[in-house]
Amino acid sequence: MKILALALVGAALLATPALAQTEGAAPPAPAAAVTSRCGDVPASPTVPDGATSNRRAMNAASEAFNAWGPQAQAVQTCRRTEAEEARQRADGLAAQFNTNNAELRRVSDLMVAEMAEFNAR
Repeated sequence: MKILALALVGAALLATPALAQTEGAAPPAPAAAVTSRCGDVPASPTVPDGATSNRRAMNAASEAFNAWGPQAQAVQTCRRTEAEEARQRADGLAAQFNTNNAELRRVSDLMVAEMAEFNAR
């Protein structure tokens, strides 16, 4: 009975990583749509052909660009901040995962060793 318990614990420990690598396993769920609190970059202005446009068209395009540029830059600055926050959160989650995984391995190794010691009696 002791050997059976040790074999079950060992099989569970060895099978868990293999399950993730099984061929034919269900594909991962699609990534969630990315949302942003920053809104969308406004539509870019139409840039006229400088070789054929008249001064009025070029001035209008310049004004449209000067209005659009700061708005687009504000959204980009907000997005950069969002990305940095997300990166920091991901780093924190990865650190927690690594800590928890190390503890899982430590306890699993200890359990296997103690089961072996128990079965050796």
